[in-house]
Amino acid sequence: MSLSNSLQAYGDCLDFFERVIDDSKGGRVYIGSFADAHYFRMRCNQARKLHRLQNMLLHEPGTPMHGCSEYDPLCFQIKVDTTGGHWVYAIRMKIDASQIELLSEIDDTPLIENEAMLQIEDQSNGQA
Repeated sequence: MSLSNSLQAYGDCLDFFERVIDDSKGGRVYIGSFADAHYFRMRCNQARKLHRLQNMLLHEPGTPMHGCSEYDPLCFQIKVDTTGGHWVYAIRMKIDASQIELLSEIDDTPLIENEAMLQIEDQSNGQA
């Protein structure tokens, strides 16, 4: 099924964005079936893409919003609840800068050591 190239076709997605964009973590909406949740998530990504294109026309090149969307920090995920219902989450993506480690400033020793050697078993029965 193809998606519309008109931003006006995505009023529900834009309403969802507007409700969650100012929250520090994001938000979610109950959709029901996986197929419906998957389709809504696709529509959200399409709406955001069209919003970027609209901003490319509205804002001058070199300005912060040219080709960008205020909804770009949102990551859309589908999660299942205990009853089997599906939710579409709009999670605000951000990293705590104090948790970032520069590789040049840390010991390059692996954090996890392999305890057992992996081996490949020959199952060819002598046939090439």
